[in-house]
Amino acid sequence: MPLVVSTPPAQEPIDTSLVKAHLNLVRDDEEDYLTHLIKCAREHTETYINRALLTQTLKLVRDDFPNNRVIELERSPVQSVTSVQYTDSDGNEQTFADTNYTTSLNSMPGRVILDVGRAWPTPKDSGEVVWVNYVAGYTLKTLIPTPIIQGMMTLIAHWYANRETVAIVQGIASVDVPDTFKHLVIPYRVWSKC
Repeated sequence: MPLVVSTPPAQEPIDTSLVKAHLNLVRDDEEDYLTHLIKCAREHTETYINRALLTQTLKLVRDDFPNNRVIELERSPVQSVTSVQYTDSDGNEQTFADTNYTTSLNSMPGRVILDVGRAWPTPKDSGEVVWVNYVAGYTLKTLIPTPIIQGMMTLIAHWYANRETVAIVQGIASVDVPDTFKHLVIPYRVWSKC
């Protein structure tokens, strides 16, 4: 199921001054590169822990409605579900009325739950015909758990120091992401329940 970022966060969870302090940098000639690393670290972290770090609009695209009553939403915490849409058998885009489902925003992952006595509509028999539009992420930088920020800083420092894959033993093993990053962020990973 592809996840599309319709509207990215308006800011990043870390600014370059914090990264420069972490890296002990005093010069200002790498601001663009540090900004790039911050964005890459956020996107990597969001994918790895299945959380949106700051408010963003997402679209979860599916090939069909589920066989059960639940659509799990990638990237918690979910703030709101804007719409559930689908392409009908005639090829027309339709919006599934929100009176047919309940949203579970406090669960992780967030969910769209079909109400009892209701049925999912029948979409066109082809791929990518169901999509859920929603808003997810922490509303303030200060709400992001500190270990996640520290994990991102570790990742940025690793990428800054090692512009390519790091060979542990020449030709035998390599490291793309430091274990410290994983140890810091794994307690915040949101696992699928379906």
